[in-house]
Amino acid sequence: MKIAISNIAWDYPEDEAVASILQKYNIEGIEIAPTKIWIHPNEVSTVDVKAYKHYWKTKNIAIVAMQSLLFGHPEFHQKIDREELLTKKLHKKFQVTFFQKSEILQNNTLSIFV
Repeated sequence: MKIAISNIAWDYPEDEAVASILQKYNIEGIEIAPTKIWIHPNEVSTVDVKAYKHYWKTKNIAIVAMQSLLFGHPEFHQKIDREELLTKKLHKKFQVTFFQKSEILQNNTLSIFV
């Protein structure tokens, strides 16, 4: 059985400690909520995104899915009008497009839970 752990479970500075634990228990995948890593993923360079992917690859851990694209953005979790809904959809679409272009996901697989 393959198991992947969500990065919502830890903070970015704890990546090294988490990687060690995942390796110890032969867990080879993580799911990432982009805003857990970068407050504004749309402002992150492709180089930085690929460096993040490379970090996990050197630990033999694949990024297998993106999730919770709106994590850390409570402004998108309230009752909203049509204009705000469009902004929310555009925010999600931009993140998906950005991460596809940066090839952060293993095997170009995209699983999104929001």
